[in-house]
Amino acid sequence: MSNKSAIKKSKKTKLKHLHKSMYTAICEIAKKQPNSIAMEYSGKRISYKDFLNLILKCSASLKACGIKQGDRVTICMPNVPQAVVMLYAVNKIGAVANMIHPKSTENEIEFYLRDSNSTVCLTMNELYPNFKNFIENHTLNLLITTDASDMMGIINIPIYHFTEGRYIDYIPLHDNLLSWEDFIQEGSGYNGDYSENVKDDDIAVILYSGGTTGQIKGIGLTNRNFNSLAKQFIEVNDSFASGDKVLSSMGIYHGYGLGIGIHSVLAFGGRCILLANYSTESFAKCIKSCKPNYIASVPSLLDRLLRTPVLDNANLKFLKGVFCSSDKLPIELKKRFDYFLSERYSNVTVREGYGTTECITICCFAPEKEQREGSIGKPLPDTRLVIVKTGTTDECNYGEYGEICISGPTVMKCYVNNSVETADILRIHPDGRIWLHTGDLGKMDRDGYVYFDQRIKRVIITNGYNVYPSQVENVINKCRYAQLSCVIGVPDSKEGQRVKAFIQLKNDYEKTDETKERILLYCRQNITDYAIPKEIEFVDSFPKTFTGRIAYKEMMKWEQQKSEEG
Repeated sequence: MSNKSAIKKSKKTKLKHLHKSMYTAICEIAKKQPNSIAMEYSGKRISYKDFLNLILKCSASLKACGIKQGDRVTICMPNVPQAVVMLYAVNKIGAVANMIHPKSTENEIEFYLRDSNSTVCLTMNELYPNFKNFIENHTLNLLITTDASDMMGIINIPIYHFTEGRYIDYIPLHDNLLSWEDFIQEGSGYNGDYSENVKDDDIAVILYSGGTTGQIKGIGLTNRNFNSLAKQFIEVNDSFASGDKVLSSMGIYHGYGLGIGIHSVLAFGGRCILLANYSTESFAKCIKSCKPNYIASVPSLLDRLLRTPVLDNANLKFLKGVFCSSDKLPIELKKRFDYFLSERYSNVTVREGYGTTECITICCFAPEKEQREGSIGKPLPDTRLVIVKTGTTDECNYGEYGEICISGPTVMKCYVNNSVETADILRIHPDGRIWLHTGDLGKMDRDGYVYFDQRIKRVIITNGYNVYPSQVENVINKCRYAQLSCVIGVPDSKEGQRVKAFIQLKNDYEKTDETKERILLYCRQNITDYAIPKEIEFVDSFPKTFTGRIAYKEMMKWEQQKSEEG
């Protein structure tokens, strides 16, 4: 039996989506509740009224600097108010916000600028060295630089300049460079029209991802994509109320951080608590001092929070939701964090989400009640999800693993400047719908609950058998000795590849041969013969991607280097 019936069971009443620009959605909220707080950052609170005024000033400055509808403006920023203001100002005039990671290298920045055809960029003062050549070589027409203290609370400004700020080098004057304050002044005398006829299907934001092939691509996301996500996410969080506070620590340059942590909050009158360059300790301190109602996190952050003493005696009764996405949440970690929350007087549990940047972020979300162990929940309202046999459009049976495909209002418009890749990932199925082929392996049960496994291309072939590393990792992570694990395939002349497991032990256990044997015994009892690791290596920690995932490709490179040196 195919999983069509599961789609029907997971389908809810059709939502009334916001057919407008991202800016208009914020503007309407600002007019309804002008005195409510939109953003809180380092001791400063910005009301919706002041937020809207800043957007208007910024959009006037963009027009005064010659930016017009359809132009691309790069924003290379952490989560500070200036980045949020610029995002919506760019959107107001019908330009496109090209969002890139502030820790990008100079070569990566060059790629992002050329790929998006950006001629204007906003970045932080400390990041100026990475942009110096682009100014001098006229790759950029205008670079706007801002300081972390530009929109801090008055009390925190001198503290910042005495600590982190003291290490920032002086930025030399240049014709194509403006400070944030000078840029905002550029629009003070602008009398032209800076309102554009922005359509909901216009590309509003470009985000970057490796997609299903691992090659970096710009993902064109529309106003409708973001507004639909906001509507969907509020719909599955019945407890969300105007004025609720959300700890927005995930980067604005990431679909999860921008889509859930910022736009969904602001489009429905919430308050974003912005954290830039946060550490586990600062995140934990912010939870205690700011008392957010909602926290958006990744598995690695939840794991670190369990070990920080900052929250030892905390009362977390104010929490209304803890969300986790960007990577598969280990079952044991969820159990431990749920217990951690209950010990601190909170009646919420971690709700896992799943998605890809090609649909902004979360498209599947665990219900507040009736969660199922190991499941990422059900599709969001108005989003359809099917499992198909890999490489086809043929639907799988219940419980059968295949490729996860998504259809709905948050699916991207295109890969920018890449029609071939766009056609490969957005395919028309026999039902006539356009479906996003995620490149992810998963299954669906009869009640419409979805179970994510791993990237399809992340597979080890040993003796002709397919071994999916995440399935082996899931078993190892349940072992009482293991904190985290990463499984890779190592070239082998006889088997093609052999399975190797890197394991970070819990603090109570030592890296001994006896511990290895006990883990292997556990594996033999719980893993199919051909998938049992042939080799185990203990590590102190794992390299992580910027979204907090274990960088398994780095582990593969490390193993290859060791082999070449040996």
